[in-house]
Amino acid sequence: MIMYQGVLVFAAFILVLNIKNKIKNAKNKGETLMKFSLDNRIMNMVSLMVFGLLALMGVSLVKSLQTGNEIPKLEMLQYVSTIVLFVAVTLNTFGNTQLTEGGILKSNTLIKWEDIISIEWTGFNKKTCKLLVSYKVSETTRRQKITVKDDKIEKEKAASLIKQYRKASKKKK
Repeated sequence: MIMYQGVLVFAAFILVLNIKNKIKNAKNKGETLMKFSLDNRIMNMVSLMVFGLLALMGVSLVKSLQTGNEIPKLEMLQYVSTIVLFVAVTLNTFGNTQLTEGGILKSNTLIKWEDIISIEWTGFNKKTCKLLVSYKVSETTRRQKITVKDDKIEKEKAASLIKQYRKASKKKK
């Protein structure tokens, strides 16, 4: 039982951090310039599947209550902990990656234009390519991969917007 209480506290902490980060990003991102529909596709599908499983668990709990069965506290704690953890994680992963006036928004992380060190196009195949973004956080360099349609319109639009906003952010410094 103590393990699930710990999971619930951890999940609540992560949820609060993610909500705080989402609010901060909403203020700093500015207008959305472009969305990458192919990026985060797998995480979005996994989130929907987990949501379906949670819904089935909920239906099972409701059916047990309707038949007069008492639900043990441990089972209820497991269910609530799982829901809070799911919401905390999904808040970070669900949605499209976006190019915005403030930077690149992916998985509830805003990569500001002025923090970007380099951009590289890799992983070309017939349908997609990868945009590899290297950026600074404090004193460490991180990398983020973004899946982009390998068609002339989406790739060129993304490259043009990135070039324009990176150049503008360098002028501000």
